[in-house]
Amino acid sequence: MTQRIRDLPSLGPASEKQLAEIGVKTVAQLRKLGPVKAFHALRFRYGKRITLNYLWALECGLKDMDWRDLPAARKADLKLEVAALEAKQTK
Repeated sequence: MTQRIRDLPSLGPASEKQLAEIGVKTVAQLRKLGPVKAFHALRFRYGKRITLNYLWALECGLKDMDWRDLPAARKADLKLEVAALEAKQTK
């Protein structure tokens, strides 16, 4: 049986629906896109309602861990990756 996005830790039915609206319908698609690009696409679609906590949830869902357990150093790295992607998009 294929794992659903809603069954990943830190994600749920609302996340699954939002991700489907940006074309991410499977865990494999989410894994291929990665948490930073998925977050960026969600933020583009939904605006500021998509907070950094969502980024942590995406990262941890794919790593099978609770978002509150994500180390501060990894959070900082993810924020830098988002900033780099956003800077690249504005060029």
